[in-house]
Amino acid sequence: MKKILLVSIIAVAASTSFAFAPTNPEVGGLNTPIRGFNRALACAYFPSVFSVTGPQTIVGIRYKQDLPSTAAWPAEAVTWPSYTIKMGTSNKLATDGEFLSLTPTINSYFDTGDSVVTRSGALTMDANALPAGGGWGPVIPFSTSWTWNGTAPMIIAIELTGHGNTTIPQAFLSAGLFAPNSADCIISTTTATFDAAPNTYGDPVIMDFVTATTISGSLTLENTSGANAAESIAWTLTPTAGGSSFTGTLNITDTAPGNAYSFNLPSGAANGSYTLKFKGGTFLSKTISVLLTGSSLTGQDATLKNGDIDQDTEVGPGDFEAVVAQFGNSGDADVDNDGEVGPSDFETVVANFGLGDE
Repeated sequence: MKKILLVSIIAVAASTSFAFAPTNPEVGGLNTPIRGFNRALACAYFPSVFSVTGPQTIVGIRYKQDLPSTAAWPAEAVTWPSYTIKMGTSNKLATDGEFLSLTPTINSYFDTGDSVVTRSGALTMDANALPAGGGWGPVIPFSTSWTWNGTAPMIIAIELTGHGNTTIPQAFLSAGLFAPNSADCIISTTTATFDAAPNTYGDPVIMDFVTATTISGSLTLENTSGANAAESIAWTLTPTAGGSSFTGTLNITDTAPGNAYSFNLPSGAANGSYTLKFKGGTFLSKTISVLLTGSSLTGQDATLKNGDIDQDTEVGPGDFEAVVAQFGNSGDADVDNDGEVGPSDFETVVANFGLGDE
């Protein structure tokens, strides 16, 4: 039988999340992920313990104190000089159903090519960051997101250099009981690296996995040949009430009408009304209205009209002249992306002549 041991990891919050939160949590345990001493651990979670399906892009985590807690933690701010989190999948666990062995290392359980260090460096937790009574703790984002495929067992591993504060009371973190093909945990209390051979088992941490909030939809690029040409389309998200805009770039392939797109919502974008503008290539811009509510937005579709070769916000004389000058050759006046400037490019400019950005 595995020794009952409470472990956990430091947390992050965002607008959407999914959690390992069984209804029969363990009472009491250790605080390995927030220890004052050097530690390493790995928790494994099987898809069956979550209520979500399909791929999930994880941008942070958060955890909470054990339910009997009556005081917030820590009593004063603490800093771990080094706090590294690594995430990945494990088909070995899919076969075994649990961590069957403490050897050889934590790293040995990760699938080759599917593990990412999602954060590293120092980590500070403010005083009273973890509330009493079992509420979720502080929000700390990953510096690098990781996308779980939704089908293989997931491993989250942590190596930490202890905060060294021996004067504050220890905190106990909420954990679920180990169960095969559900959740499991291994710990090294001797060597704080992912290359360590763990020296004990533990019950898995109750944890909230924070996922990226996204805006998605389809972009139709009119009058292209569908020759799989890549188009760089910039997006600009601007508060309707005024304020700083957020920008990014989408790489769209003109394979067919309704090319799917998706981007992560910028962390600084507060809830409210915005305009979302798309512009790039030889296309006129299209602006739509969006309402941010804290959840992902889908169905934000737009159609971009073609022919603004000189990108001066309208299809006009300069675009007509570009087609004439490049006719029969390759060039940026090849608005339909068929490899040369020809009759169809001329027809597109003529058909949209006089139109401007929307």
